[in-house]
Amino acid sequence: MRAFTLILGLVASTAAAQTRPSTLTMSCRAANALVQSQGAIVLYTDRDHFDRYVAGQSQCGPGELATRALTRAADNPSCFIGYVCSKTSNDMR
Repeated sequence: MRAFTLILGLVASTAAAQTRPSTLTMSCRAANALVQSQGAIVLYTDRDHFDRYVAGQSQCGPGELATRALTRAADNPSCFIGYVCSKTSNDMR
């Protein structure tokens, strides 16, 4: 039981130490390349805000539309990073 508690503690501390990448510490080109290489990724765009960015429509779910996403990067205040998936107007209730 003691070993299980130790392992659980290590897993929890490792998970807490992991952070999402931030566009504020990347160049615009690097942020866009990261989205393209991952297909879909959650990125911080300021200290308290994050969103899921996708490379294209194929990463969106049914009833969602990929719309252009501009966000702040280290070298560009209006960087095209990729897309975000939004509900289409027919699916909003």
